[in-house]
Amino acid sequence: MKLHTQKWNLTGKLLGALMLGTIGSAALVSAPPVQAQAVTVGTLDEDKLADDYKVYKTALDEIEARAKSIDSKLEARELLSTDEGKKFDALIVQTPRSAPDDAALNALVKTGADRRAEYLALIAKSNRNADEEAKIKTFLGYSQGNDADLRALSNKVFGAIKTEQEATEKKYTDQANNVIAEVAKKKGIKLVVRKRALVWSDDAVDITKDVLAVLNK
Repeated sequence: MKLHTQKWNLTGKLLGALMLGTIGSAALVSAPPVQAQAVTVGTLDEDKLADDYKVYKTALDEIEARAKSIDSKLEARELLSTDEGKKFDALIVQTPRSAPDDAALNALVKTGADRRAEYLALIAKSNRNADEEAKIKTFLGYSQGNDADLRALSNKVFGAIKTEQEATEKKYTDQANNVIAEVAKKKGIKLVVRKRALVWSDDAVDITKDVLAVLNK
């Protein structure tokens, strides 16, 4: 039996990967070039911005926690009967779930988890009786019968979470880029560049704290 092994991975660090990058140079604060005019440059520490942008981190932490919870429940789906699997599939996608439905889902998860533990214990035995061999055969039948449904369900629920994650990343990246532009304009900065791309810069031109102060109000 090939036990469920798919794990949820939260991809990327939003602002470190997207800030000032996804939407290109158009997101940078700039002014039309003026001949022989000095350009005031500001720097932005993207890593610090991502780490300290509180509402953004909270939102992604919640998505990740929910994804991990679903992933642990999917392991139990593999060893459910056909009728149990149908009930599981209907309940796992409900958002939000009522208390009775949540209890019903948890009961199915426990059933599948108990069977999984029993299966692993049985295959570890060197001498098995006829009843134990029959139980192993039943568990293998559940696993084989559930393979396609489990794969489809996993793709469905994680696809929905991935879509939610991407929408969340875009929402907070757009907010951060707007604040970067506002702070830069107030300071008279004509250009904002990534701090990590610089060999050296004066701390006075770093606007990261100013941007975070607005974002974390």
